[in-house]
Amino acid sequence: MFLRRLSFTIALGIAFYIGLLTVHNMFPYIRAGSIIIGSEKQGFINREPIFPPNAKRRLVIFGDSLALAGFIPAFFDELSGGTIYSYNLAMPGSRKFIPLMERLIDKGQIPTDIFITYPWEELSKKNPLVFIDNDRQIIDTLVPFRHLIRNLSIFLYRSQEKGGIRKLYDENKQSAKEVLENRGYYFVAGQSFYENDQLPDDFSWTSDHSEKFVELRVAPKNILYKKLTQMLETHSINAYIVPVYYREGAAKPNPEPNVELIKAFDNNSNIQVLGSEYFSFPNRLFSDPHHLNRNGAKIYTTKLWELYSKHLQNSISTH
Repeated sequence: MFLRRLSFTIALGIAFYIGLLTVHNMFPYIRAGSIIIGSEKQGFINREPIFPPNAKRRLVIFGDSLALAGFIPAFFDELSGGTIYSYNLAMPGSRKFIPLMERLIDKGQIPTDIFITYPWEELSKKNPLVFIDNDRQIIDTLVPFRHLIRNLSIFLYRSQEKGGIRKLYDENKQSAKEVLENRGYYFVAGQSFYENDQLPDDFSWTSDHSEKFVELRVAPKNILYKKLTQMLETHSINAYIVPVYYREGAAKPNPEPNVELIKAFDNNSNIQVLGSEYFSFPNRLFSDPHHLNRNGAKIYTTKLWELYSKHLQNSISTH
């Protein structure tokens, strides 16, 4: 009797698990937009090559949603005169890029150059009571639907503002399609509430600190730095730490190069620091308090090209 009940309970649990997993897989576009975009990009680099076979100079930019909404690969390539093929591998809500680098190399999609908007992260102290590393990643793999109820509730609520369930689902699906067509670039439309996706000139935000610099913190040269250095050396990859951007009212403009950061890589010829810590752009180039609109993205992309091309010219002239 006990074994029968136990078997029934196990079978019921398995059926429940399979049911939730099926719903999760059948309706991938009910999740939050940032999760959809991140999943689409991660899935794509697992399935497909990001570079054409004849691309001689291959560039990838890493970062969070600022780079995601700021760097337009096709426009960058156009500025280069077609000598570069670039891809935007910035992820929403995450600054981790070492695993992405490892995956590209494992797939044979090795860039010749990479832009890093935030250096490797600082490792948290290991808890001696925790015996499994990357526990969150393991949970996400085993129980990918663990946020299904929450995501579905948010989706149903948002669908009322977007004209219905079908319309919002199709809109999310189209966004996922566009981010792949645009080689990883994504305009964050969901947070844009002003006409022409442009903040007013007098816009301000509660977290603005126009009198303070935003300092780029660089973690110690830990195991992630060693992994990065090894990948750069083994595969002859040039890495460049490039500026991010902020609104002029959000932080004090900082046009000066980060001297301490430059000194940190004096003995590493594979990593160069380009420009200052960040660019300062006016409100009109932003679609929300944090992300650039399409015109702002073109200007940011142009700024990065100018820094990069100037470095290349200086390198040629000194050899």
